[in-house]
Formats: sequence, structure tokens, C-alpha cells
Amino acid sequence: KTKDFLFLNGKPHPHRVYLLKELLFKDMLSNSLWSASAPGHTWAHMEKKLEINYEVPEWRNKSVDGYHDSTRQVHFPQYNDSVCSIVSETTAENDFHYITEKTCKPIMAEHIFVTLSGKGYLRNLRQLGFRTFHDHFDESYDDCEHLTERVDKLVGTLKQIQNMDHVKLYADT
Repeated sequence: KTKDFLFLNGKPHPHRVYLLKELLFKDMLSNSLWSASAPGHTWAHMEKKLEINYEVPEWRNKSVDGYHDSTRQVHFPQYNDSVCSIVSETTAENDFHYITEKTCKPIMAEHIFVTLSGKGYLRNLRQLGFRTFHDHFDESYDDCEHLTERVDKLVGTLKQIQNMDHVKLYADT
């Protein structure tokens, strides 16, 4: 794995914009695969498309509507070359746990992930029978009531993951 993170953003929901700004400000994405782009929406100066060699071949040089069925497919080069997915779910300001393809794709790809979503989202996944990574790195961001605190703790977790031996991390998980 040659990249730290995979961070794919479609619509610029406020929590996604906030997280992206924090990650860019702290220079956390310089060795990562990331995008911030959606047809009909603007990310302003943060707009960025995925490197073409990591894009799904039939999407290259196109804008793809996030509701198109093809956006649910796992494109393995993205996951094979990155250590951890940063998932920014559809909602992040409540305790309603709306599980989407954004979370399902790293699970299907057997890819380590962190998730910006509503408080208790990871706890809910565990209650549904999924295992998360709290035995391997700090997932206490999931318990934070306020978005700013949740993002701060999530960024701390990402720094922790950057400093880990990813070969050992994958072997242990």
C-alpha cells in the first residue's frame, strides 16, 4: 500500500466540507487518494477529481451522478493501494444511523476505515454484528456529541493510523 487514505466525497455536505478543510489544513492528504466533486454542486477551491488511473474506467473524464447504480461498485485499485478509508457518511449531526454504500464499500473490500457520521454510528455497526477496529486504534471519536470534537478526535485517529505499521495492522485485523 503506497497511499495513506482513500477519501471520496460527492455532495459538499457541511460536515464533509469541514472535515476536508481540517485534513487539508493539517496536511493529512498529501499522500492520499481523494476527491471532492459532484455534478451540479461546487466544492469551490477544494474541488478535486480522483487521479485518472484510480477512477473506474467507464467514468474517466465524466461526471457521475451519485445515484447511478455504478457508484455502488468496489473499484479495487483504490482500496489495494491505500491503508484506510475515510468515510464521510450522508448524515453526521444526529443519532440516526443511516448506513450507505460509503460504509459498505470498505467492508466489502476488507479495507480498514474510520467514519464521520452521527454519534454512536460505530457502536450501532457493532450491535448489528460487524466488527470495527477499536482493538487496534482509537475509535472514541464515535462517542463525541459535537461535530467539531468528533472531527478533532477522528483526525487524531488518522494520525495514529499513519504512524502504524500497516502490514501488521492488516495482519492483526
